[in-house]
Amino acid sequence: MAESERNITPEMIVIDQETCEVLAGLTDTEGQLIAQNLIYRLLFDTQIDTFFLMGPPLAGKSTLLEQITSTLEQNAQILQVPLAINKILYEKELADARSKGIIPDSPEFNIFFLEKINHPSEAIVIYPGYNIKAIHLIESPSVGDKFPKDRGVTAFEYIAANMNNTLFIYLINHAYHQSKGLAMREEIPQLSDEAVIRTMREKFKEIVDLDDSKEAGAKIKEWFINMATLEETAVIKREARNQVHAFRERVGAEKFYQKAEKIKLPENYNPERMAEMSYDLSREIFDQSSERDIIRKSLAMEALGSNINARDEATFAQFTFEDLGVPADRYIVSFMPILDKPIHRRLIL
Repeated sequence: MAESERNITPEMIVIDQETCEVLAGLTDTEGQLIAQNLIYRLLFDTQIDTFFLMGPPLAGKSTLLEQITSTLEQNAQILQVPLAINKILYEKELADARSKGIIPDSPEFNIFFLEKINHPSEAIVIYPGYNIKAIHLIESPSVGDKFPKDRGVTAFEYIAANMNNTLFIYLINHAYHQSKGLAMREEIPQLSDEAVIRTMREKFKEIVDLDDSKEAGAKIKEWFINMATLEETAVIKREARNQVHAFRERVGAEKFYQKAEKIKLPENYNPERMAEMSYDLSREIFDQSSERDIIRKSLAMEALGSNINARDEATFAQFTFEDLGVPADRYIVSFMPILDKPIHRRLIL
């Protein structure tokens, strides 16, 4: 029976405000909350069977995908929607590729990544029934240049051109979240397995839905090791800044800013506020005596650079989708919410 025949509307979608706070706080470029409509479309839109989440390293993509997954599972059970889910995660595929001798972020890796997308493993059934919908959830950076490293950009462009059943979200990162992620990326792999989850909870104020076992700590360490490093994040940020400048020159500043001025930023995405929050975080968490800390502070305070802010990045993302011919109803440019409380992580291990 179709959802219309059951009188199911987006307003009936349940979003757990406590444990799915990132998803609950997502806003689009018009300042509208998008969680309920997003989950509704993934569950009921027969023209969508793939979800592609993209954005810079440490933007919060993995956290968001965890919460989307759990919310899909919850609502499939509540609304009795036959559903199966398959996840394809860039970092996990990088680890698999390395084990096969494939160079990460290479043309060969993009072929490998696309092969996984085109021929996914069998989806896990969440709620059984007839006419079960299988949804493929894909997470990839897909930002920056293609050379010398291609971080999923080719894969994204292929999907945009050839997979019309895909819904895209470009997640704009906040310097605060990125800085915290960098700090965790630097410290967690150096810890003993037993200390990992305790450190995440006590120092980084993360709510991790795992026990304090050595096994869980080892898996989390592996997860962080596969994340982008400080240096890689800085390179991608520089590439993104250069791309925005080049694109603005190509389309003309007037056309670019006509679109940009229509974008409604969340309050804490003001560049000065971004820099202030990130600097406070760096003083609280980072080692003040290290030379690398100076680089981190510079990266954090840059807040996407003096000549590129979140509005510019969002504008560039919109133009990118348009240039690739993605219909307006198939992409969302969204902002990672910054919350004054710990974030729940159902880590994808």
